[in-house]
Amino acid sequence: MKRLLVVTGLYLAMAALGHARERTGSATCGCQTDCWCKRPGLGLFRWVFPFAHR
Repeated sequence: MKRLLVVTGLYLAMAALGHARERTGSATCGCQTDCWCKRPGLGLFRWVFPFAHR
């Protein structure tokens, strides 16, 4: 159980890092403008779930 929490925490930390990199301009998302990940509040999940994008 503890290992699962650590892995989940690391995964979310990497997602937050990817989101921060995008906000500073060092990483970009190649999705179309109507993709679900472009909606306000869902940008973090783009880095958590890097699939099912348009």
